[in-house]
Amino acid sequence: MINYSYPYLKAFCFSCISFLIVQLSFSQIREYKKDEWQPKLDSLRELYGKNKTNINPKYELAILIALSFYPELKETHIDFNEEHIKTTMNAQPTVGSVLFRKKKNWRFTVNLNNKRKDSMVVVAELPFNALIGVFGHEFYHFVDYKTPKAGHFLNILFCYATVKGKKKVERRTDIGTIERGLGWQCWAFENYVQNHSKATMKYKQFKKKIYMSSDEIESYINSCPLYQK
Repeated sequence: MINYSYPYLKAFCFSCISFLIVQLSFSQIREYKKDEWQPKLDSLRELYGKNKTNINPKYELAILIALSFYPELKETHIDFNEEHIKTTMNAQPTVGSVLFRKKKNWRFTVNLNNKRKDSMVVVAELPFNALIGVFGHEFYHFVDYKTPKAGHFLNILFCYATVKGKKKVERRTDIGTIERGLGWQCWAFENYVQNHSKATMKYKQFKKKIYMSSDEIESYINSCPLYQK
């Protein structure tokens, strides 16, 4: 006989909410609005917040929405740090993980730029939709780094030694993020940097050289079957 007591009803309701969130996350939403998604924070945290540490509450919702597109990172340890860096955000595995852990158990760090500088775009100024896009981009790096192919991570490190190599890795990451379903969020980030931020022209040109432009992102979205109605 089925037990219809309160704990079972609660578990059933949570399962339904979780299923709904996953379905919404994997639909190709053009713009996420924070006030619409704020009520889903607790459920997102339950689903995707495990082993995610040092998260600033200002960015938690954007982080968890972006993580919902990477179910393989649900159990992965990711630490979020705010500091002065030379770009908006960067991410890498911890040295200890690379040296002493199997690749599937690597731990990662995401660094967020929190210091205003004329040439930079700081995380705090990003619109919500763009914030999801840049987090989604960084999380794709983690999936890429954990590719089991022998020598893959070492090859990525070598690529970063040259502008040509870095462009190859970053544009591959942009494409991977778009194909996950975060194309319009990637577009929102690049569009903000180029057309609405206070970054210098030098920094904007650097971004165009290494990453896909907003026009390139939109063109790829329009050619990607995932986004076709």
